[in-house]
Amino acid sequence: MSLPQPNVPDLLARLAGGDAGALKGLRDAAPPEAEAPAEAYLRTALAKADPVDESAADAIGVLLAIDSPGALPVVALALGHPNARVRDAAAQAVGEMGYYLAIDRLRSLRTDVALEALEKLFERKFYGSFLGHLFSRPHRVDGRRDWTEFDAFWEEEGKEIPCPPLLPEEVTPDRLIDVVLRRLPGSHRVLERLGYRCVGRIGKDMDTCVAVEKESLEEAARLHGKPLEPLIAALVALATKIQEHEQPPAPAEAVKTDDVETVEEA
Repeated sequence: MSLPQPNVPDLLARLAGGDAGALKGLRDAAPPEAEAPAEAYLRTALAKADPVDESAADAIGVLLAIDSPGALPVVALALGHPNARVRDAAAQAVGEMGYYLAIDRLRSLRTDVALEALEKLFERKFYGSFLGHLFSRPHRVDGRRDWTEFDAFWEEEGKEIPCPPLLPEEVTPDRLIDVVLRRLPGSHRVLERLGYRCVGRIGKDMDTCVAVEKESLEEAARLHGKPLEPLIAALVALATKIQEHEQPPAPAEAVKTDDVETVEEA
């Protein structure tokens, strides 16, 4: 006996109306149409920052299920949510989807889920050459993962590993795919969605074609027999979204008023 299929339009309508109960059904169905409503719900939940409301975790589950690279900056913001289940869901998602810009926020959580997410980030984004000792020896102290080894690694060399993300204007046809993969978190999802074989899956791990170090975006499009414009547009949109959410705050400026120096935001 087959199980009844979820009524996706009804679930989407319920979610648009603020019904968190629709999230579970959407997460199980994981339709691409759920991306925008689930992200909108997550934004609303983050604005409320209700420590009792766990529904944002289900919205993150939807976005993870459909591999939504554009939602990564918003999901990363949920690492600061006051509810522990939401923070854990966000940590799992940024680890699974390769959002290395969240490394510092993951480090601040100091939870088992955050450490596991960091391990995934380093294993996938940096091709498994780091933290091998952590994979094979998950030390525990008083029932919790021990961060000592990771902290020592980070202080010695880890800080230098993440590259600054590509700016939208830096996503150009002549940009090497290898640079895009290293400097634009979530770009491997975009390539996969558009049918490029530059990246692939081995189990749950990401692998890359040897040609990515020599081929540009334009060359990849030509070799795959695809138009270049949709690829550039998708990557620029991703870079723009990351820039909007990861832009550092303006530096404070000293202003003198009535011979009293005050500090204002630029």
